[in-house]
Amino acid sequence: RDEAAIMILPDRWGQGQLFAFSALDGNALASDDFPGMLCGDRVGIRFYRHVRRELAIVPLYGPGLTFDTVTGDCILFGFPGQARMRMLYARPHLIIGHTAGSDIPAAFVEGPCRLLRDGDTEIHDTLDGDFTAPERSGSRFAFAFGHSREEAVLLVREGLALSP
Repeated sequence: RDEAAIMILPDRWGQGQLFAFSALDGNALASDDFPGMLCGDRVGIRFYRHVRRELAIVPLYGPGLTFDTVTGDCILFGFPGQARMRMLYARPHLIIGHTAGSDIPAAFVEGPCRLLRDGDTEIHDTLDGDFTAPERSGSRFAFAFGHSREEAVLLVREGLALSP
């Protein structure tokens, strides 16, 4: 075994840690980013735009929850005996993931919001030019941000087709 090949990744969840798309993975612009911060009361990411949003895995909590990886753009976690769950930035405005057991992804908006639908896709229009679209299919999920309804829908559907 080559000791030099072993990589140690951070595995501590901490309220306020930055969660954002890495410019190492593609183009990222500070003027059009969608960074989040880890929540302290659950496995969730809070996004501070004009209107706050949150992506959380619910009802995920309890003894035994462990984190294998907590980096600025990828989280791997779960309970003993269950498949590992994950959330990661796939594109600058797209988070994809996989859940296990009865835990499901949920999106919340804190402030004015108009709920729209495009087929099975739910769209959050916060009336400020920002749109988010959470969607899940079985254990997979995607959460997309866009400057138009169409952009958010296109991105979230693309996200469901990606492997988390």
